[in-house]
Order: sequence, then C-alpha cells, then structure tokens
Amino acid sequence: MGKRYTKTERLGINKTENFFLEEFDWIFRDQPLVDVGVDAIVEIQENGNPTGQFLALQIKAGKSHLKHLKREPSNYVYYTSNIHYNYWLKLNIPMLFVVYLPNKKKLYWQYILDENFEETSTQWKLKIPLKNVLTISNKNEIEDFVRKFQKDTINVFTNDLKVETIYDYIYFEEYVDEFIYSIHKQAEYIDRFGTKITFFSEKIPSIQSIGEKNSFIKQVAVVLNLTASRLKNEMFIFSNSIIEAVYCYQMVSLIKIYFNQNFEAKTNHLKLISNHNNAITGIQDLYDATKNIPIIDDKLLIPKNKLLDVLRTLIAELKHSQELWQNTYSYLIKEFKSQTQK
Repeated sequence: MGKRYTKTERLGINKTENFFLEEFDWIFRDQPLVDVGVDAIVEIQENGNPTGQFLALQIKAGKSHLKHLKREPSNYVYYTSNIHYNYWLKLNIPMLFVVYLPNKKKLYWQYILDENFEETSTQWKLKIPLKNVLTISNKNEIEDFVRKFQKDTINVFTNDLKVETIYDYIYFEEYVDEFIYSIHKQAEYIDRFGTKITFFSEKIPSIQSIGEKNSFIKQVAVVLNLTASRLKNEMFIFSNSIIEAVYCYQMVSLIKIYFNQNFEAKTNHLKLISNHNNAITGIQDLYDATKNIPIIDDKLLIPKNKLLDVLRTLIAELKHSQELWQNTYSYLIKEFKSQTQK
C-alpha cells in the first residue's frame, strides 16, 4: 500500500492534534488503519478522566482540497465520493470534517451531517462556511453535538461489543453478496458497451454520406447515454452496498475473534473481494475507447463527456473501495493478533 499521508496532510493532522490537546484538552488518537475516511478519533475528558464519548475526524490540509465558488462566496466547498459520503453518514460515532489552510494558518470545520451535503451529478459536496474557524469558542457546541449522538451498535473504533446487535450484523452479510453482484454487473456492462464503443471509434472516420453520418451520430449518442446511465445507477448501488458490506465484515469478524471462532476463512475471503484491479483496468479501457471517439458533430459532445465523467468517478470509487477493503483487512489482522496474544 502507498504512503498513508503526504507532508502537507501530516501537517494538517499535527495542527489538528495540537488544537484538540491544547485548546479543548481532549484525548487525540491517530486512526491510520480502520478505513480511508477517518483520520483520527478524539475523546472528551473531564478533570483528566476519559468519558467514553468519541468524535471521529476527517482531516485535510491545503487549499487544493477546497473550492471557493463565486456563486457561493460565503462557503468553501469540498467534493467527496459516494463511498465516503455513505461511509461517514453510517458511522456509529459523530464526525467532524476539519481542514487546515497553511496560507491562513487556520483550521476550518463542519459537522458531517446529511443536511450539510448536496448531491452533484456524480459526487457529493460539503459546504464549509468561511466563518467556521475552529477556536476554543466552539468547544461547548461541539461537545453538545458529541453527547447528543447515540447509536446502539458495536463500535469498531473502541471494540465495544454489544451482544444484542450480533444477529443484526450477521443478517447484513446479504450486503456482501450485493456488493459482489454489483462488481459483476459493472463488468457485464463494460463488456457489452465496450465492444460497441470501440467499434464506433473505428467506424466514424470511414463514414462518407451525410445520411449515414446523421444516423450513426444518433446511434452513438444513444449508446453513450445508455452506458453512462447504467453505470451511474450501478455505481450508486455499489457505493451503498460496500458500506454495509464493510461494516458487516468488521463486526462479524470482531465477533469471531472475540469468541475464538474460525477467523482465517473470513480473512481469506476478504482478500479475494478486496482486489478490484481487473474491474479498474476494464473501466480504464472503456474510458480510453470513449475518449478516442472523434467528435464529428456537436451532438456527440455532451453524451461523450457525460460518460467520461461517470467513468472517471467510477474508477475513483473502485480505488476508494479497494483501499477501504485493504485497510479493513489490515485492521482485522491486527486485532486478531492482539487477541491471540492475550
């Protein structure tokens, strides 16, 4: 796996850690393994004693992560994937988005709540008001946010196992099957439409008559639009099912570890489903074939760009998914070794 943080990102982690330790006097724990969407966990403490009340942090650093749009002058905007959006909103602890801007030497923040997101054509955007500069004056407000947030689940960050939820997580294994089926469905669409799109790229330059050209343009536009729509729909199913699937694996595997059941079979299966390389390669090939379609008429421009946008997003989603599964595997192996050494 590649390097976890760049120098700038590490600066953001350090600045955030210093703030919560010095200003809020809360316990800060770096969170490098559990997933690709949580960078740290902080715990409220009172009079030097931990309270068991946690807050997850997604931490970014540098202005490259934010947009400052003219149509939204009072906000920064952060764009995120469907996988991160779904993962964050399904977390069993409250969450804060924090970004450090070195040029301003300030931390900006926003609650990870559904009401603060807006859906775009292929992603989600989170609005961070310019006035949301993280200071000591925000402590009571954020502390209230943490205290009001309660979910009766197994907490993967604190290993808080609640027996009454075990059967619910076993039931959620259905999402694993749905996730695998979604990967296969994407491959089916890629094979089906990839052949057609490659044919179009090769055929277009040889068309001579105006009548044939106009007819062919309509055919190509229909296929591009259908491909974009089918893959976009599948992408949303995939992004939703992976979240439940990952939680299922985390929780059911923790149960197996704690009750000394067969964990090895679970991790071997996880190794298999965490490898998306073939899917990523197939979508990249389709992207390249689509990009090579010559624009012989403006009617092809919009559907071509629409499909390219979906394919770019889908590749990013698959890469996020692969990293999420791989980090899940690393986390569970670490937990398994920790339990067996006790």
